[in-house]
Amino acid sequence: MRDLEIPIAKAVAAFAPEGLAPFFIADAGNQRIVQMNKANGQFVRQFKASAFTPDVFKSLKALTADGDRFYFVSENKVYLAKIPAA
Repeated sequence: MRDLEIPIAKAVAAFAPEGLAPFFIADAGNQRIVQMNKANGQFVRQFKASAFTPDVFKSLKALTADGDRFYFVSENKVYLAKIPAA
């Protein structure tokens, strides 16, 4: 991985769609989802919880995506979140 300022603390899941799409890592240790470039391993961006749901990534356990949405499990609940346009 390249250009990742804050190292992955506790990777609990990863999702890599087919093709040249980016891949995502659920980092429970830093309460975020990290997007990386699949072709060169470069950091693209990270997704953190909003002020309305500050602990939603606290217990990340699973992650998948379908192109424009994340589906993840945290604290035994399933969540759906829109992936913001880059």
